[in-house]
Amino acid sequence: MKEFRLTKISCTIAFLLAVNSSLAAAQEEQAVEDKATNKDKTLEVIMVTSQHRQQSLAEVPVSITALSGAELDKVGARKVDDIFARTPGVNFSRTNSSNTQRSSISIRGISSSAGSSTTGIYIDDTPIQSRSLGYSSFNSFPKIFDLDRVEVLRGPQGTLFGAGSMGGTVRFIAPTPDLYDDTTYLRTELAHTEDGEMSQEFGFAYGAPIIEGKLAYRLSLWQREDGGWIDRVNWQRAADPSAALPVAGDTIDENANSEKSRTGRLAITYKPTDALTITPSVFYQKAKLNDTSAYWQALSDPDEGEYRSGNAISSPSEDEFTLSALKVEWELSGMSILSNTSYFDRDAYALNDYTAFEQGLWAGNPFFPEGVEATAEQINAQKNWTQELRIQSTGMSDLNWVVGAFYSKLEQESKQFVTDQYIPDFLFGIILGPLDQGRYTSVIDPAFSNEEQLSVFAQVDYDVTEKLTLTAGLRVADTEVEAGGHYRGAVVGAPVTDEGSQSETPVTPKLGIKYTIDEDNMIYGSASKGYRIGGYNSKVGAPCAGDFANLGLEDRPPLYKSDSLWNYEVGSKNSFNDGAVRLSSSAFYIDWKDIQQSVNLQSCGFTFVANQGSAKSYGFDLALEAMLTEDLIVNMALGYTNAEFQENVIGGPAAMFNIVSKGDHVVGNPWTGTISAEYFFTLLDKYDAFARLDYNFKSKQTDMVAGNNPANGAQPNNFFEQPATNLLSIRTGVTINDYNISLFVNNLFNSNTVTSLTASPTVEWSSILLGTPPINAQSLYTSTTLRPRTYGVTLSYRY
Repeated sequence: MKEFRLTKISCTIAFLLAVNSSLAAAQEEQAVEDKATNKDKTLEVIMVTSQHRQQSLAEVPVSITALSGAELDKVGARKVDDIFARTPGVNFSRTNSSNTQRSSISIRGISSSAGSSTTGIYIDDTPIQSRSLGYSSFNSFPKIFDLDRVEVLRGPQGTLFGAGSMGGTVRFIAPTPDLYDDTTYLRTELAHTEDGEMSQEFGFAYGAPIIEGKLAYRLSLWQREDGGWIDRVNWQRAADPSAALPVAGDTIDENANSEKSRTGRLAITYKPTDALTITPSVFYQKAKLNDTSAYWQALSDPDEGEYRSGNAISSPSEDEFTLSALKVEWELSGMSILSNTSYFDRDAYALNDYTAFEQGLWAGNPFFPEGVEATAEQINAQKNWTQELRIQSTGMSDLNWVVGAFYSKLEQESKQFVTDQYIPDFLFGIILGPLDQGRYTSVIDPAFSNEEQLSVFAQVDYDVTEKLTLTAGLRVADTEVEAGGHYRGAVVGAPVTDEGSQSETPVTPKLGIKYTIDEDNMIYGSASKGYRIGGYNSKVGAPCAGDFANLGLEDRPPLYKSDSLWNYEVGSKNSFNDGAVRLSSSAFYIDWKDIQQSVNLQSCGFTFVANQGSAKSYGFDLALEAMLTEDLIVNMALGYTNAEFQENVIGGPAAMFNIVSKGDHVVGNPWTGTISAEYFFTLLDKYDAFARLDYNFKSKQTDMVAGNNPANGAQPNNFFEQPATNLLSIRTGVTINDYNISLFVNNLFNSNTVTSLTASPTVEWSSILLGTPPINAQSLYTSTTLRPRTYGVTLSYRY
């Protein structure tokens, strides 16, 4: 049995003592005759601001999944992964690169690893998504603590939210300070992952008026350590290492993939007059992963709870950001003015083990000899200045409108230093130049992108009759991108320094219609356009000349423009049985053109982005909430997406393989869904209690995808189909005087579905140069999966 560290035992004891003390105090305060009741419960009404004004979810003619802070606690959401698992029409996965912090998000089949992000990611009113830059940039997401709600908007939101919200927008909304009442939120948790180690969390938020009605604050602090469950081991080689897979040896680092995260937020609200409200805020977050969460299939046995990595070195990473914002609201007669000024400053660092990759590429065998190491040091910085000014109608009238202006300046920088001092000597002077500084095969120092945009937008909702509402919106943006980079090293040849710029004026309209049948039923339809900004392709190294020749090109195309799509949607929102049953549904059709796609230059390792091809996506989503009895609530959601490319796309006129082929599907699980049931009961005849289960599923992707199609140059050993995923979690708890203590088991059946798979290269340059048969090397497969069965206890308090 694995031993727990003394500090974690101490934390466990302290936690249990705190729980016992809290429960004892609560029992003393609560009179025996004061019996709790679960009667007269209703479904929660969630207010959203997706249209830049507060509305109930049932009123908004947009397909939205919204989770309140209380609901996030009920489902035990701790990461964005938990939110997206409950959202129909969304595919979210972690990849093997960038220490498994890098992620891919697809809403309604709209996803691309090249160019700008296809999904808008917002903290309050500030966009934080990043551009694909270099080889290691990725989006950052806030941790799930002290949130008022999360809104996931499906379909393009280009009119109100601008560039990047092509497939949809994800908004994380923080609570605002209360000018009149004290508010407290506390959450602490202890959990254990099967065949892994303990996880622990503590966070609190407190807000209070300083001058009642005039000045208030809210402060939150949170820290969590997620225990690891993948061991890094050394491994033994057979007598003929080129012909046999390795065998696991001694453990070097037990439960290596642990993660520590911390956040802090301070917001102050000042209301000098009844009409003016000023709210400055600062949000800080830092996440540190000790090692990758990818495991080697050859060394692991997931069914026995054995996950092992044979990496030569550990691969730590850090992701840190600060978001400072100033929000000003001024209420006038019949209208309000809102200004949001923000600065997002992010730094990410990762040290990735490239040993198997480099050995597979240059020596033909990814199972490297003892003592060999290759690393990739990756540094990313992101700085975003944003300013938005909106003027919008308030009060009751037939005409609701919002007009605004938005300015942003987004700066990104990516650096990478690849070290490999064990490349076979014969490669130097034949196909490779000398190592940079005697150690680096490749250096990006840096690649950069500076985006600047100014846009104006407006949306009008006009009630033609009491039942019929028409919507028209338009956004016009002036965008400019400056990009470039400096590259050097053995695989680059002569150093390359290059930069250039690109300017565009995208226009994104929206038209909509809503018909209110009665106070419980509404149908709607809309046509909306989304886009993402184009960019500039930097020059690449001299060794890429042969790749361009093979494609029939003389050089890379310097510019690529914005791509865009139209989304056509119909939907309805219905309420039955006096509000005891609510149903939301929508069906959509998307036409995506001039897709920004990455073209790989195989032998030199560089890429460029080009506007090539089109895709169509169609499907539907359903969400049902039902109070079957006064004590039983059931929620169900289902989404279906079918997204496929409409034509063959090649990297150049002489290319041997397609990038994508007509009929290829965009990667993702077609069917996504969730079912949850929560049963309320009275414990010991006086305490409110509950028991709930949450089941999330994704169907297998059986259609051909671009990465698996031989017409696109895919190799059989690289084939990976998105598998079906089934995840069941249970939780039960009791509430005593605003304290809630609950027990939970996540991944109850210990599902170990492979969520991503990477096969190492097995190119052998000696056989290419000498004309000899290649070594019969096995591919090295690394995979990611779900966290194994985890059980624990949570104590929370809201007042």
